[in-house]
Amino acid sequence: MTWCIPRCGCSYSRKSCACPAAAPSKTPTRPSTTRRAGRRGLRAWATGRLTDAELLAAAKDRSQRTEAIFYAAMARHAQGSPEDAKAGLEQVAKSEAIDLVEVSIARDLLAAAELPKKDFKLPPNVVVP
Repeated sequence: MTWCIPRCGCSYSRKSCACPAAAPSKTPTRPSTTRRAGRRGLRAWATGRLTDAELLAAAKDRSQRTEAIFYAAMARHAQGSPEDAKAGLEQVAKSEAIDLVEVSIARDLLAAAELPKKDFKLPPNVVVP
């Protein structure tokens, strides 16, 4: 199959693309080199080949820096350090990279942490099996 590599950036087959600037190519479009490099960095960090600081230093743009801070904060939280994680999540929540799902998750986690804890008690005559 011949893939369409038009200026609009779609990767539909040439027959179904309505872009007038379509140019045929033998391979489909691939993510940018920067995105692939970012995924390699996260993979190396997740497998322990990079430290948090090295992952942050390897980030090439605002989005990658935000992702690095988020995942490092979540790792600290999973290791039992919620106060350290909160500082990282606050930094992510204030990021300008608002299109990242990590920013939304950080905002949701911070909002949930600030809600008062509900203490529901069963009536004394109710027994849970």
